[in-house]
Amino acid sequence: MEFPSEKDEKLYKKAKKSIRATRIAFLIFIAASIALGFFANEAFWALALVLVLGSLFVVSKSKKQLKRSFCSSCHAHYDYEKDVEWQVTNEVVSSTQNSAQRKANVEFICHCPNCGKERIFDEKFVVASVDSKGIVRENNIQSMAKKYFF
Repeated sequence: MEFPSEKDEKLYKKAKKSIRATRIAFLIFIAASIALGFFANEAFWALALVLVLGSLFVVSKSKKQLKRSFCSSCHAHYDYEKDVEWQVTNEVVSSTQNSAQRKANVEFICHCPNCGKERIFDEKFVVASVDSKGIVRENNIQSMAKKYFF
């Protein structure tokens, strides 16, 4: 795999190492638990299930982060300030008996600084919510979009 710059290659490899480290830590925990006989108790099975699902979530999220931060063609890293544009395409309000949420659909447009390929994808964000006690929480869409990308 070729990268347009040494910086892009280092960033990509660092992200891949993080994913690999999560998998290895999980496998070490399972092996140690089996070796020590922790799985004889039902509570430890429940704990193991939580850890398995948690590590799958972390690895999945890390892979998605890696995918959206690099060009799929040449593996150049997107600079959020220069290469990423976004816009709110629509907002939806949903409510249940005890709460309400306002969600915004955000369209991201990434321009590769190396090969010029354009990548477009959508993501939904909760921009405001009201809980059962009537407490309103509003989130800044600009900071959510930037945090999502990093």
